Amino acid sequence: MTLNRNRILSVRHFDALPSTNDYLREHWLEEEDMFTVRAIAQTKGRGRLQREWASPVGGLWFSVLFKNITETPSHYQRLLGVAALSAIEALESHLSKIAAPSRTLGARFYLKWPNDLVYTTGGPNFTKIGGILQENVVLSETRACIVGVGINVNNPIPADLREKAVSLQELFLAEVPIEDLLRGILLKVVAWRTDVTRVLQIWRQRSLLQRGSQVEIYSESEGLTLHGEILDTPVESIELLCANGVRRRFFAGDVRLCAANPAEGSPRRL
Repeated sequence: MTLNRNRILSVRHFDALPSTNDYLREHWLEEEDMFTVRAIAQTKGRGRLQREWASPVGGLWFSVLFKNITETPSHYQRLLGVAALSAIEALESHLSKIAAPSRTLGARFYLKWPNDLVYTTGGPNFTKIGGILQENVVLSETRACIVGVGINVNNPIPADLREKAVSLQELFLAEVPIEDLLRGILLKVVAWRTDVTRVLQIWRQRSLLQRGSQVEIYSESEGLTLHGEILDTPVESIELLCANGVRRRFFAGDVRLCAANPAEGSPRRL
């Protein structure tokens, strides 16, 4: 499939939707490849494991439809990576334009496995600024992938989430131009759509969790928390050397970083 890298994706805007992912699940057969839907607010936004996702006015809530899927199922996670890493690149670009230097020094954006966009100024502490929700849809021999992106931009953060989440406006004391941010993300989606090797390489570079990171992971399926060292940068799964010496592989779970990454440094601009 040949793509025009200067293509501007078609975006359908709504004042409000229950969920942009749900909208595409209902309409994916009739829409074109890389069709995008955006809602000013979501009334039933959701994240992984059907968790509620607060999506008020002021944030960036959108989903992209990938059709003509010919890659193996393992590439679906790469599609999630394209959206997440595009968002990180666009956020860093906007950060350098709108924030005072004293506020941006040491600021870093990463993807935290399995689906979080996070902000950190170093060390093990981080704050969530967004997330990704990737879903597959199939009808007979036709299949597609939907990637939803939610970013706290200028929106208020609910009181019960303020210890874990933050908006860009609150971080940098400046209102972020949402339309420009969306455009920057979608241009990267087009540019990286078929570049599987590059997407994987960048994913590894910009992962908050790296080989040697000390973490705690909660497995929903087993209902237990394990502590250990990451054996390789997680992409589709995370391999952990547990404190008891046992190696375990997880394909989902909630991860807490217990110590700074062993080779932590400023991320390369993409």
